[in-house]
Formats: sequence, C-alpha cells, structure tokens
Amino acid sequence: MKVSGVKYLIEQGVDNVWKNRMMAFASFCVLLVSLLLVGLSVLLYYNVNSIIGGIEEKNEVIVYLDDDTDETQIAEIGETLKGMANIAEVSFYSKEEAFLSLKDSMAEYEVLFESLGDDNPLVDAYRLRVEDIGEIDATIVQIEKLDHIYSIRAPYDFVNILIQLRTILTWVMG
Repeated sequence: MKVSGVKYLIEQGVDNVWKNRMMAFASFCVLLVSLLLVGLSVLLYYNVNSIIGGIEEKNEVIVYLDDDTDETQIAEIGETLKGMANIAEVSFYSKEEAFLSLKDSMAEYEVLFESLGDDNPLVDAYRLRVEDIGEIDATIVQIEKLDHIYSIRAPYDFVNILIQLRTILTWVMG
C-alpha cells in the first residue's frame, strides 16, 4: 500500500469519527467499561485466591497425646508424623510450654493458676501444618490410627468453607 493510500485512510477515519463523534464517544465508553470490568474481575480473582492461599498456609492441626506417653513414644510419634505425606511441618508443644503460655495469656486469673500448685492439667501435643487442606480428612484418619493419641483438633468447618469458596470463585471467574 502506498503512502498516499494510508494518508487517505487516516483522513477518512478522522473525518468519520468527527462527523459521528457521539457514536464514537459511546463506543469508546462501552469499550472502556468492558475492559474495566474484565480487569477488575481478574484482579479480584487473583487477590481472593492469594488470600485463600495465605490462609491455607496458616492452618494448623493439633494432635494431643495421652498423658501417660513417655519420651521415647513421643519421639516415635513425632518421627511418624514427619514421615506422613500431607504434613509440611511438625512441631512439639510440651505441656509445660502450653501451661506457661496459658498463664501468660490469662494473667488476670493468676489466683486460679496458684490454686493448681504444681499440677499441670494439660497434655503434650504436636502442632502440624498440612500441605493440601483438601486432603486434611485423609491425613486425620492416618493420624488417628497411631497409638497414644488422645484427641485431634482440626479446623474442619473452616477448611470446608475455604474449599467451597475457592470452588465457587473458580467457577464464577473461570
């Protein structure tokens, strides 16, 4: 195409836009609003997904051990937990640490703690962070099969809400 042909097309385009400036402005506005809506929905999707991912990283399962569990059994349970597939991090939380933490967080009830004397009503525990919260049920079933497990506290309701929210967002935004 020659330079004169390109010049003619540009002149005609500018002339027609000027003659139909109201329609050109309307189409510009429609295009702008459409791009803004698409951009905002993509940003919302990525932000919510990032927030959910951050919350997933902070999930915690607490495994309480029987009170009569000795040190070697505690160590064996810890090694078994570290070897499980869906567990990312394992940390031991002794009943002494838990009692001191409880005392610090409830300083206004010092009289109550003094009445206990040297008796510590708490039990040893392991704090676990799971890799995939979607597989938390299977992981809990594996942990329940271990010996010397008193109870397990896991955020089932919270996990189910997160999974449902992620599914809905993926469906709506996808």
